[in-house]
Amino acid sequence: MKRHTLLTLAAVLLLATGLVAAAGPGRGSCADCPKAGPGFGPPDGAGIAAFAEHRAERLADALDLTEDQQAAWKTLRDDLQATITPLAEQAQEQHTQLRDLLDAGTTDAQVVGELVLSTHAIGQKIQAARDATEASFRALLTSEQLAKYDELQTRRDEHGSRHGHRGPGGRGR
Repeated sequence: MKRHTLLTLAAVLLLATGLVAAAGPGRGSCADCPKAGPGFGPPDGAGIAAFAEHRAERLADALDLTEDQQAAWKTLRDDLQATITPLAEQAQEQHTQLRDLLDAGTTDAQVVGELVLSTHAIGQKIQAARDATEASFRALLTSEQLAKYDELQTRRDEHGSRHGHRGPGGRGR
């Protein structure tokens, strides 16, 4: 029974770790991105922001977004960031609490389970915010832009899948 509990606890911890990793800002590299490359700064550093803005500019160029579309998309991205930053920080705090409990030898399954479930709920809120932003962005696009965007997304997903980005299917999907 204890072995089963420990295995379950280990599986839950692994799930929680994955959720925290998925919740945080992603990493990546781009040869012509400012300050890009492995280890371009902490998740809240200027390198991440510069990389994200560069990616946004590249997508805007690829889709030939109008100035109005670009402004609306910038607002969507800013709103998303304002929504998920506190959630990601909360998930990170809970992950730290969970790690501290386990490192201290605390095996109270109820306390650990509550932390894991709470962290999972935060991950679901983050994903819901991302999904809503995606839907709002798609609503901004013309039919031609939407077709191009879908093509770019398919290529990105295929690339991520081949390179193992965030598990099977890539990009955490």
